[in-house]
Amino acid sequence: MRVIARLLFASLTLVFLWSESRGGAAATFSVSRQDGGRPLITLAGTIGQGDADRLRALLARAEGKEKLRYNATVALNSPGGSFLEGMALGQLFRENMLKTVVRSSDACLSACALAFLGGSETLPNGFTIRRILEPGGRLAFHAVSSGDDETLVRVNEGLALQRSADAKAFDYVISLGGVDAEIFAALMRKADLAEIDTPRLVRGLGIELHGLAEDSTLLDYMSPPQAWARNACKTAVSRMLSPTDALGGVENRVEKTDRPLADLSAFAAAISDDLREPYPADDARGRLLASLAPADFVSFVAGEVFYPTAAMRFVRLGLKRGGGYYYDACYVAADADGIAILILDTQLAGRRVYLDTVLSAFDPDARLW
Repeated sequence: MRVIARLLFASLTLVFLWSESRGGAAATFSVSRQDGGRPLITLAGTIGQGDADRLRALLARAEGKEKLRYNATVALNSPGGSFLEGMALGQLFRENMLKTVVRSSDACLSACALAFLGGSETLPNGFTIRRILEPGGRLAFHAVSSGDDETLVRVNEGLALQRSADAKAFDYVISLGGVDAEIFAALMRKADLAEIDTPRLVRGLGIELHGLAEDSTLLDYMSPPQAWARNACKTAVSRMLSPTDALGGVENRVEKTDRPLADLSAFAAAISDDLREPYPADDARGRLLASLAPADFVSFVAGEVFYPTAAMRFVRLGLKRGGGYYYDACYVAADADGIAILILDTQLAGRRVYLDTVLSAFDPDARLW
């Protein structure tokens, strides 16, 4: 009986995405202008069979007028619908280089979330993934479903359908790129909606967090937490540690107390103090480094050009070395556009540099809204 129950549950996990469109439901498309004048296509309502063809026809009609292809953004506001049509829409977004956005007042769920992943933008030398989620917007995935009530009769068919749906979904996201397969697999096993509202999930799906305006940033919507610099250091250090780290992981490697630095000069001076052993003041290299301007000095230490801005904030945190990990200082320089993280081995002047988004200032598993 337990085996039958498990099979029954497995077939039911193919939930409502296909059945929603059986009644002839279809999304609506409307075209407007963003503040900057670029076209905005709004998709609203349940996604149904033929929606991709309707949007394709809309794009064709607009040629020579609105110029939607390679130019427009698609704002998605849908409770879901057809699993296959959602992927067809996503592929259409990619083919026509349409950015996708879920605005803060909207929701894009299940099949709509699959379509969202197709967001793309053309570049002079190719294209890039452009999936935008305004903080506060709802983006959520869950397992594909059939909604069939004849469960006991169609258990085997349901299991085959689940395997087929999973395979189609994975083929789809692999073709799009920019998606962490492990995270996506976990989302697609959820019977209930899994909201995309933590830094780890946002990163795993290649999503940008900001508004529609080109100069919009995450910090227009929320302030970074008090421990922003430590979070950034933890994000960088976690990329360097093995799963069997001798000190038990990043939480024990990054010190809890940070040291704010007043400006770029103080930032460079603190790095110089940390490097007195490999670059002593009475050594030729030490004297040369002491003669450099602060930005040039930081660039030399980092091994790449450092571009400071007037709005930057600077912080130092200590790291615990040992057990195969040889770094002991983390320097962070941040403004609204991003975060630069310099990890130093102060004994041998070894370094790692990470350039990240402001998302790294937030706890990776804490809900953002």
